[in-house]
Formats: sequence, structure tokens, C-alpha cells
Amino acid sequence: MKMGKLISILALVAAPLLVSGMPVAAADAAPKPPKVGDVCTKNGDVDGKLFCQLKNGKLKWNEPVLPAGEYKLGFEALTSGAAAFAGVPLAQGVRLAVAQINLTGFLGKGVTIKLIEQDSGGSAANGIAAINAFKAQGVSGVVCCALSSQAGAEAPILKAAGIPGIIDSAVLPGLAQPPYMYRPVILLGTSGGPNSKLIDTVVKKYKTKSAVVAVTADNQGMVSDKDTFVESLGKSGVKTVNTVNTAAADTDLSGAASQITALNPDMVVNSMLGGPGTRLIKALRERGYKGVIVSNYGIGDQNNYTIGGSALAGTIFPVIYFPASPANAMAKKFAADYKTYSKEDSSIYGAQGFTAMMLLASGLKASGDGNPVNVALALSQITRFNTVYGPIAFAGGQGFLAKDVSPSIVTWTATGTQEIWKP
Repeated sequence: MKMGKLISILALVAAPLLVSGMPVAAADAAPKPPKVGDVCTKNGDVDGKLFCQLKNGKLKWNEPVLPAGEYKLGFEALTSGAAAFAGVPLAQGVRLAVAQINLTGFLGKGVTIKLIEQDSGGSAANGIAAINAFKAQGVSGVVCCALSSQAGAEAPILKAAGIPGIIDSAVLPGLAQPPYMYRPVILLGTSGGPNSKLIDTVVKKYKTKSAVVAVTADNQGMVSDKDTFVESLGKSGVKTVNTVNTAAADTDLSGAASQITALNPDMVVNSMLGGPGTRLIKALRERGYKGVIVSNYGIGDQNNYTIGGSALAGTIFPVIYFPASPANAMAKKFAADYKTYSKEDSSIYGAQGFTAMMLLASGLKASGDGNPVNVALALSQITRFNTVYGPIAFAGGQGFLAKDVSPSIVTWTATGTQEIWKP
């Protein structure tokens, strides 16, 4: 869709862009947005256009001033290659954020963003080339690094260039490196985290004795998640745990599926990228596997159902953004806007792209001049940020959910919808 057409459509959607950073239980419970000059309680709290800052010895909501003009932001997209299933909705979310920012005057009167987009195809080398191209064009910051291998390779390039980057999807722990690399992506695969808790719940419900963890072995993030899954299965009392390796570029998962069915485990755990993971689940069901399947959130986009169809029914996975149960008014609005823009239902990937761009735009807004070094400094001073997941807090450049916010545990239905899983 062309940007002009997008903006004309979005102009019909009338609602505040962001709402209060205070935790809320449901969209209807969201308090009114803060106003300039109102008292706030946490320095570095960001809520839409407003920042909680110390002025004359008192914390107050203030709106930073950015000189009028056009500011360039880079976007390293992932719209081709093996992981494009995730990259396409990520890009939709990024573009939607830019359209809304320009339409609503989010950055100030007469201030707009020019998005410079370059597809990397999932290659770290192409990603580095994109960063260098962005630098040559004078960008103020970059949204990048959908894959963990890209983030690891591009972090030193961004640091050397003095350009801040916002990771939009990569999940390998330790990738955030302020002041030049930030990650609002919530990690579900840390030890003792949501993935671990889900495994414990499922093991107890189904009295699991044996399991196989299928992993995309050439993706560092998926390997890290696999290690946590294996650890969690052992701690939950599963006696036999095997691992089956696959590759990111695999399109025929029949061999892996046959290997797993021969082991006949009570449970299969999918620690794979979304496309291959979906194909594996389909291959397992086609071979008559009837056990429980637990997955990471990589299978949560509607494109996965296009690939896997009804074979995905009953697969259990955690998500931090579930449009059927929005965390706040911002999430409710995003779901509607994304549907208008893309003609598809929103998913975690679109939400990740949108959130990454909104964070970068907030750093740009607070920089005072758009200089990338100052954008990086402004980002380092953000301590809490309102998102479609609910409020998140930053530590070491990594975003974490507020204590009273939990991921949704959902499952696919045979008809292609998702619903809350009830243990």
C-alpha cells in the first residue's frame, strides 16, 4: 500500500496514539493520558508525547521540543528469506508507526520522519551493508536486527558509527548494549521465565514422562531458548528429554518429524523459527503424532496458519501481545489500526515492529536536534515506556514487563483462530 493511501485511511481512525504508562488490567480501565505540567513520579517515564523529567527540582510531565524539519530513520527489514514470515508483519508494524507519527504530529509541529528501508534477507552481511548505507544517508537511528545473528554482528558497527539501534525481534539474551543498542522485545525464554512456567504447567497437567525439543540449531536465539526448555523439562520431572536439530532454511521437515515420531515422546517442544517450526508441527500431525505440542511464540502469526492449517490446532504457546485480550487502550487501538492498514489481524511481530519504531521516535523526540549521538543519550535516559504489551521498564537497555503484567497462554483452533488456553 502506498504511504499516501495509508495516511488517508489512518486519518479516519480517531483515537489517542498512546495512553498512560500506569499499569492497567484491561483497555476500558485505562486512565486518562497525562497533561503537560502534571506531577509524575518516575524520572525517565515516557507516555506518548510526554516525558517525566526533573524541572526546577520537581518531577513533571513535559513535552520535548524538536526543531521543525524532516528526520531520517533507517529500517533494516526482513521481508525476504527464510524468516520473512516474521519480517513482513514486523515491517507492517514499523511502517504503521511512522505513518501515525507523521499524521498525528507526534514529534512536534512541522516535524516528520523519512523512513529509509533496506531488506537484508536475514543475512548479517547484508545487515551490516544496510547500516553503512544508513550512515551515509545521515540517519538519526535505526530499527534493525530481527535475527540474533544480525544483532550480534551489527552492534559493533552501530557503536562505531555512533548510531543507536532498536532490536525489533531477536531473542538471544545479552544483545542490548546501551547507549547504542536497545531491545524492547520481551524475552520469554530466560531461565525461570514464561516459557519455563508454561512447561511446568503442561508437564503437571499431562503427567509428561518423555519429551523431544526440536531446535533451529543454526540460530543462536533458538538454541538459547532450547537450553531453557531442556532445563525446565528436567526441573519439572520429565525423565527422558531428547533434542532434534533442524536448520533455518529447512522447508522439508519430514526427516525431523519421522525422527521424533520414532521416539514417540509424550510431548514435543518447538524451539524453532516460525516457518520451519510450523512445517514440523504439520509433518508431525500428518504422521499421526497425537501428543501435546508446546511452542515458542514464533507460530503465532496468521501466516503460520496459512502454512500449517488445522494441524496447528491444540498447539500451546505464550504471547505478550494477544489482540483478543488487549493489555491496554493502546493495544486495542493498535489492533484496529493494523487491521485497517494491512487487511490482516495483528500479531506479536507487527506489535514488535510498531514498538521498536515508537521507542526510536521517542529517543529522537527527546534528543533536541536529531543528532544520532544525542538520540542514543536520550534513549539511555528512558526508564519506563508504555507499549501495546503494557508498561515496560528498561535495565541495561533491555525491556522487561511490569510486575503485574503476564503473557497470555494461547492455542490455535482448527478453524484458524486463537483462544486462551485453560490448563
